[in-house]
Amino acid sequence: MLIAWFCLLGAATSVFAADEQPCQIHIVLFTPADVTPPTDYQTRVDDLVACAESFFTRELKRWGHEKLVMPFRRSPDGHVEVMAMRGKKKATDYKPVDIRTEVMDAIARRFILSHV
Repeated sequence: MLIAWFCLLGAATSVFAADEQPCQIHIVLFTPADVTPPTDYQTRVDDLVACAESFFTRELKRWGHEKLVMPFRRSPDGHVEVMAMRGKKKATDYKPVDIRTEVMDAIARRFILSHV
């Protein structure tokens, strides 16, 4: 059985345009040590984010917001940035809090987020 977790990380994420740099959502593909990551995860994430952005755009415009900035980080080629992380334990050894702690600690070590 294939188990993979997508963690959406974003503190105080804003989809409204502003003069300052908006917060962005970082997507992490976390797979336990005994699980093979899905080969097509990039396409699946791109599709999921396209659907979310379409929803945000439609609904925010409906409420009168015209200047929108989508919060998902993208690479120069337009794909959603996904950080792939391998777990230290097997899938059966994880509890949700363990996964969050491991992912957030790794991200903090890589200086991706200024505050965790």
